[in-house]
Amino acid sequence: MLPFQLLLGIFTSAAAFSAPTLTDRAPSWAHLKARVLSTPTGARLAEEAELRSRGLGPAHVDAKLRLFDPSTSEEDVRVVLYRDDSAWCPYCQRVWISLEEKGIPYICRTVPLNAYIW
Repeated sequence: MLPFQLLLGIFTSAAAFSAPTLTDRAPSWAHLKARVLSTPTGARLAEEAELRSRGLGPAHVDAKLRLFDPSTSEEDVRVVLYRDDSAWCPYCQRVWISLEEKGIPYICRTVPLNAYIW
């Protein structure tokens, strides 16, 4: 027998066997989210995210609105902070820290800076 005929025989005999069936045992995203939220850390993170959506809570890089007083509305905010998407700009960080320390309400807008690519 020639080598290619041996290989052909191996492949044809191997094709006779059926592959085992695979079952999906990975948990769904909804199940994983429920498991995370059932932990104390997950509950705290969910509460902080809910406060952040209203402009309250601790400082966070993802906050789009920052109100330090619950009685303040978004219409009362006079400062708009434009910062880079990645929050790497040291000048933006200095302004952000100053606004946080002084408790000045602000709206945060992100700007893509392509300078980090080069």
